[in-house]
Amino acid sequence: MAAASIHAEPLAAPGEPDKTALELLQAIDRHFLTLQKQVQNFHTALFRTAPFNLSQRDSLISSLNALLVGTQSELSKFPIPASSSWAAVPNGQAVKCGRHLQQFRQAFASSVCFFDVSVLHNLSQCVHVIDNYTSKKLPVRAFELAMNRLRALSGPSARMCLKPVEILLDVYVQLGLTRAREGLISIYTSSSAKSSQSPPVDLDSRLITSATAVLEALSQLKSPVNGLINFIFDIMSFFATELTMGRVEGAVADSLQELVQKMVTVANGKDWFTREQHENMCLWIKPDSQQGTNHFGADSIQDVVESISKELPEFLKQVSPLPLLVQQRIALTQRIQTLVQRQLRHAELRWFGSSASGFARPDSDLDLCLYIPGLPDADQIQVLKTVKKCLYSGRFANILGIFHARVPIVKFSDPSTGINGDICVNNILALQNTSLLSSYVQLDYRVLPLGLIVKTWASRRGISDSSKGTFSSYAYILMVIHFLQTRTPPVLPCLQTNLEGVAKVTLEGWDATFQSDLSLFENFGQSNKQSTAALLLEFFDFMCFEFDWKEDVISIRTAACEKKKELQRRDSFTSRPLFIAIQDPFVLTHNLARVVTEANMKKIFFEFRRARDLLLRTGRLKCLVDDSMDGLLSTPLHAHAPLHTQTQNTRQEEEQHETDEDVPSDSDSFEMA
Repeated sequence: MAAASIHAEPLAAPGEPDKTALELLQAIDRHFLTLQKQVQNFHTALFRTAPFNLSQRDSLISSLNALLVGTQSELSKFPIPASSSWAAVPNGQAVKCGRHLQQFRQAFASSVCFFDVSVLHNLSQCVHVIDNYTSKKLPVRAFELAMNRLRALSGPSARMCLKPVEILLDVYVQLGLTRAREGLISIYTSSSAKSSQSPPVDLDSRLITSATAVLEALSQLKSPVNGLINFIFDIMSFFATELTMGRVEGAVADSLQELVQKMVTVANGKDWFTREQHENMCLWIKPDSQQGTNHFGADSIQDVVESISKELPEFLKQVSPLPLLVQQRIALTQRIQTLVQRQLRHAELRWFGSSASGFARPDSDLDLCLYIPGLPDADQIQVLKTVKKCLYSGRFANILGIFHARVPIVKFSDPSTGINGDICVNNILALQNTSLLSSYVQLDYRVLPLGLIVKTWASRRGISDSSKGTFSSYAYILMVIHFLQTRTPPVLPCLQTNLEGVAKVTLEGWDATFQSDLSLFENFGQSNKQSTAALLLEFFDFMCFEFDWKEDVISIRTAACEKKKELQRRDSFTSRPLFIAIQDPFVLTHNLARVVTEANMKKIFFEFRRARDLLLRTGRLKCLVDDSMDGLLSTPLHAHAPLHTQTQNTRQEEEQHETDEDVPSDSDSFEMA
């Protein structure tokens, strides 16, 4: 299609402001909002409905092309605005338009691999028309950034990636990529369908056909082309995720695993992929479970365990709060309580969360619950407003009331100590929950160091923030406890079963009863002789290979590997079919993984695999949090030994490596009386 002609610059009528630039910008904004909706409709039809066929795809592409051509035609009718007209455009209008262009680009990029060259060509024509009007005349960063990205998305390199004849010398490779792309359409739509019915019978064959085509394309590709390598990597990543998340089984899984390993072998022989992509690919190689030894040799697991054990005291010292910090928290709590009791005489501050359970790190927030017996729920907000005033009078900083959350709080920070904290009112369920976790800590000396290490690892790797679509640190602690409950023999009992004679505790309508008489479980875990280091290594192995992310549920309430279907029937527990699920020990309908996005679920799984593989390769705790050791992943770990049978170690052996730093002081589990 020839580039559209642009009219000559007109002269504004005498005494009248020239509004051409503003009207043009509004037209661009309006047209690209319409285009964004069309692209989203394309994406919805492509990924979220089934069945999907190529004729439907062709029809959607035709509609999108018609809209792009219409946009180009309409925008071309505008005369070129005068320079004074651009100067009069409000900055906010340009920023708004830039944001809408960026939103369109994001929607467009999510489906770009399934468009054809004509779509990108027509988009590039629209971009060209806008450039003719606005280039170097609208210096607004948001608009310039959006235009730069649209140019890259619709430029020659991107168009070449969707035209195999221009990037591949071998015709067979061209056909292979086409088959792979068409096969992926079917795979994605089948996997994403919301129906609980079984996938189509031909899904497995399409999956293998697509993987074979990608392997052939990768093997015969002569040189890299900008964009194509990332496309191939994304397809390979999809295949690996199908395997690691347990979505394919049996002979199909074996065939797909073999194809993925061949892809990784071919890719490792080329320097087209980034370091991060190579490291991810190494994690896709499933070790050989038929061999009894691993990359290090017959006795290597024990060597790794001993190496980790030697590092434990110093590592725990770094991630545990110093006694001085604990004393500062105690003093800060007493200071706030004095301020509050001037206005609320019968109020009492209590610790909950990590500071009370023992899992606090030096940078952990101080969670405080203001307990006022008999206070109606309707008065809690007013009480928090009073607390906020008290904090202002005490010269605290960063005071923020969050009153419309599920649990209203007031956040604050103490300038003198740097401690951040938050205060809620009468959150008795949280206090009971903290007491439960604290009880588990007291039952076995291995619980606290394991929890601290896993919590630190998750935080440093960026997968421990529920506000960003990953797990909370609390969820990781539940994983650790569940893991320790399900060992053979178990390290921890279940405190919520066999409650004969225990007074029932009901909070907010939920059964929050648990066995608080810990003398009944004295020496419970002694029959399990594994060291802390051995259990840490086995924890990551458990999450990678033993725990079924698709079917099982992390639940410490029963100390068993519960199934999603059973909990849905028994407790009305909600979960997603292909996602990990973590049940709250008291609020049984609450799934702590409900906020995790699919992209983050993949990232979390690969972080578990990274941690497991690096621990085996290095025997160093440092590798859990140090990016500089990722290069070691370039050497595949060829075999997977069943770690739970190799990491048996006596407590006496562990105690030779441990010092007093491993044992939490009394102040670590401080609770307000």
